[in-house]
Amino acid sequence: MAKKKRKKSTSKKVTPKSYIRNHARSLPIDRCYISSTWESAKKANVIVIRKHTTGFVTVGVFLVDLLYEGLKDSLYMFNLSEHEFKDRFTLTEEFIEIDYVFVHNLIWGAVDYFEKTGKEFTITQYILEEDNEAIEFMDFDFGEEIDFEDSFDPEKEESNRA
Repeated sequence: MAKKKRKKSTSKKVTPKSYIRNHARSLPIDRCYISSTWESAKKANVIVIRKHTTGFVTVGVFLVDLLYEGLKDSLYMFNLSEHEFKDRFTLTEEFIEIDYVFVHNLIWGAVDYFEKTGKEFTITQYILEEDNEAIEFMDFDFGEEIDFEDSFDPEKEESNRA
């Protein structure tokens, strides 16, 4: 009597990274937050939340420096319950809820201007929508223009010594 051959399992384990790369953009954007001092500090902590059909969320956190470094870093948290999200992020008055189009343009604008990203952006970029014409364009001022003539004025320097 012949032995039955066992079929090899062809299913691959889905990792958080592969899920985010392949499916995050199909999840609806639930809400976004930005640090309330971003404009005066010229640095922004941005949180983008996508909601799974199960009610769980996948979160992208982006640290944007508008003056010198662009997208300094980013990280993701995969498939958190609302309770887990609230435990990890105590959203106080330091954060304000904001429109996705705004944060999309802020993050992608920083990436384009400084041509630099943190290493996790290879994953976290998929929490954002693709940067194309489907998203309304908003312009931000990045970098710091230094007026070298005003940066050292011998007359001002002399009056400061007096």
